[in-house]
Amino acid sequence: MRLPKRCLALALGATLLGCDRASAPASAGAAPFSGSNPFASASPLLYQAPPFDRIHDADYQPAVEEGMRRQLAEVAAIASDTAAPGFDNTIVALERSGALLTRAFKVFNAMTQANTDDTLQRVQTEEAPRLAAHLDAILLNDALFRRVRSVYERRADLGFDSVQTFLVERYYRDFVRAGALLAEPDKARLRALNQEESRLATDFQNRLLAATKAGAVVVGDKNELDGLSDADIAAAAEAARERKLDGKWLLSLQNRHRRPCGTGPCGNGCSSRRPPAPSAGTRMTRGRSSSGWRSCAPSAPSCSATRVSPLMSSTTGWPRHRTRRSSC
Repeated sequence: MRLPKRCLALALGATLLGCDRASAPASAGAAPFSGSNPFASASPLLYQAPPFDRIHDADYQPAVEEGMRRQLAEVAAIASDTAAPGFDNTIVALERSGALLTRAFKVFNAMTQANTDDTLQRVQTEEAPRLAAHLDAILLNDALFRRVRSVYERRADLGFDSVQTFLVERYYRDFVRAGALLAEPDKARLRALNQEESRLATDFQNRLLAATKAGAVVVGDKNELDGLSDADIAAAAEAARERKLDGKWLLSLQNRHRRPCGTGPCGNGCSSRRPPAPSAGTRMTRGRSSSGWRSCAPSAPSCSATRVSPLMSSTTGWPRHRTRRSSC
């Protein structure tokens, strides 16, 4: 299996920006997990596609929390196994652990990036530090790492094929990169840093979404919308009405790679307009171009600090390493 990203949905790309929806009032806490939860078993749909007709906002948190509880029990059984460490009872067992958590978190992660709301943001904020602690409980588990290390050190003598060897080496390397070889005081410090990072990353994402929603061009003269389709103009009018700006048109920030506007340029009046600056305490980048306001959409991030788990599954699409990627 593959564990979820340490920072819940730290997707700074513009697929998240502006894609939020209204939600019911947040509940006081996660409801108990039961067999009726849509994540309780694998989806019967093609390729185990999520059954979105059955999934509601209240389903994610209990499934994620129950998934963490179950995986820790599975990992504890692997770590305490009295049999000699081998590929099947250590590496394969880790691969198969956390099925419920994987099912729930993959969908939750996608939803918070593409179609979030107040309830999902609340769950995201609450679960980020818990998931960080969950990952550390596995990746900094001494007994578990000793088994992984034992298989790694004997890999040349165990008759592994190339795929098995690759997987064992990857597991060992990723455990080491996660801090498995650190002394206990350093592990304690790492745990604290991981907790802090998970909170800050989620807070930044929520601030970025709020700033993007607030940033927009308000147009009072329809002539300035020359070049937009009737559908785009109608959508801009509806967006303005939602902000109680009747009789105006609101052009919100959009992902430059998936603009809803037509391919033609905006008129001169529109192109000279710029969205207002983000609120204090929020930094955003904006492209600069003489071609029009649409070039001022938030840029795709040039770097990210997403920490992900090394534990993985060949059936998932999540990043393999828990590492820091940066091109800054």
